[in-house]
Amino acid sequence: MIQKSEHFLPFSVTENYGMGQGLIYCPHPFTNWSLNPTYANHEGENNHTIEGFRKTTEGNSIIQLLRENPNAYKIVCVGGSTTYCSGIFKFQKTWPAILNRYLKEKNVLVFNFGVSGWGTLQSVIRCLSWLPLVRPQLLMMYQAKNELTPLFLATKKEHYIYPDYQNVMGQFSEHLFLRFPKWVYYIPIFSLIEMRRLRGGDFYSTYQKPTQLLSHEGFDRFNSEMLEGTVFRTEVLLNICKILECEFLYIPEIIRGSPYADKMEKIYPYILDTIHKYEHGEFLDIRPLMPTSDEYFQDKLHFTEQGCEAFAKIVAEKISSHMVSCTL
Repeated sequence: MIQKSEHFLPFSVTENYGMGQGLIYCPHPFTNWSLNPTYANHEGENNHTIEGFRKTTEGNSIIQLLRENPNAYKIVCVGGSTTYCSGIFKFQKTWPAILNRYLKEKNVLVFNFGVSGWGTLQSVIRCLSWLPLVRPQLLMMYQAKNELTPLFLATKKEHYIYPDYQNVMGQFSEHLFLRFPKWVYYIPIFSLIEMRRLRGGDFYSTYQKPTQLLSHEGFDRFNSEMLEGTVFRTEVLLNICKILECEFLYIPEIIRGSPYADKMEKIYPYILDTIHKYEHGEFLDIRPLMPTSDEYFQDKLHFTEQGCEAFAKIVAEKISSHMVSCTL
């Protein structure tokens, strides 16, 4: 792609240029990476809208959905991979899509703003860009763990990580180091073989380091400044919602016993205290209601299809009884 970039760039869905159908992610000027609008799963089904959002309906454009449903009660789901639902290859099986299905009869339209690997910094950017257009009645935030991901992924040589991650931007390039002399990469067949190496996991290398370089020691860099930054960005979203007269619902991520879980338990109380300062905000802990057996989880935190179904059902019941029903 680098050698023949003129065939791929600039990205334009109207001219059928871009990253092709095989890659989930693509570069983004503000968030480093985002969702490839032309990605299709192994069955050839488009999973993203043309604007780069994971689909929750059969529609290919959220702008078109907004035009076709001007009176709908709109819910925006903000998060990382647990909202995007990594590992679920059919968008219909993701919990935001299932939530949309459960609430469809009540004229509710759900949008999935989640992108794997994204933290609150990137979510704030997406919300600043799109919420004035979507104008939701409810923003549901299921995102926290990725605030710690840079600690886990960033090079251990950096003892202090800047708030905007400027000094660890090169961490991902460890996937892209050339292993052979440069002239070898001009051999067509070799280039294809090398691209398969980089693609590993549908190009997760856009935000992931090689597994052998990951270390939990990075969590030792967690400090009060990072805590304050996470709470601050959550409050920014609260205030954006206040401006838009939108309800705000925060749901703590369900993490089954990993190094992330202990750190998150130190963050949630501060987020709870912040949300309690706002009349339009609610902190809804559904962890006691969600089954945590392996049937419902792919790993420590990502849902299986059964998990997505169970999670969406719980959330739909809570939204219907406590927030949505009084408005519809």
